[in-house]
Amino acid sequence: MADSVNRLRADLVDLAAQRAEIREADRTNLQAIRAAALRTMAAGLGPAQVAELCGINASTVKRWRSEARAAARQ
Repeated sequence: MADSVNRLRADLVDLAAQRAEIREADRTNLQAIRAAALRTMAAGLGPAQVAELCGINASTVKRWRSEARAAARQ
């Protein structure tokens, strides 16, 4: 019984570590998508078109654009 509990505990720890790695990869991927979206809009595509290409919400793309503009003003 104790062995199976310890195995389950170890599995849970492994899964939690994998989840952390996946989250970090997702963050990195999202940063890359954001950068590409901003470059694409700078080249002339609108937020709705960029959102469609990325498969994300247009309001997210608009927020990214607003944040980039605000950062550029500072």
